[in-house]
Amino acid sequence: MTDVNNGSFDNIGKTGNKGSDNINFGKILSIKAERKDDAIEFLIYNDLGDWHRDTIGLTEPSKRITNVTVEFEYEGVKVKAKLEGDVINDIEKSELCLTGKLKFKILGQEIVIDLDKDCDGY
Repeated sequence: MTDVNNGSFDNIGKTGNKGSDNINFGKILSIKAERKDDAIEFLIYNDLGDWHRDTIGLTEPSKRITNVTVEFEYEGVKVKAKLEGDVINDIEKSELCLTGKLKFKILGQEIVIDLDKDCDGY
């Protein structure tokens, strides 16, 4: 896993509803975008931590995200899941959007969650 504990995004995913029994599946993961000289840095995070930091070119339309393991809370249990998705660069709106699926097993059953689109301007 990429080390995401350095830089301007420090601890962004460390706050939130840690005691909540309800999970909004659309917000299991969020994205934070920050424009740099010739690229956009982005961070994928949630209330339990910062999970993936990467960059995308200013004119690059999308970037595939695979083999990223994230953790979230499901009915009081911390679950590790594999993220497979895309970061989409909407150049006209100057925003990055995260879409994709989380796959995990709980009690031997495979579960797939479609994530709603989460976007952040840059």
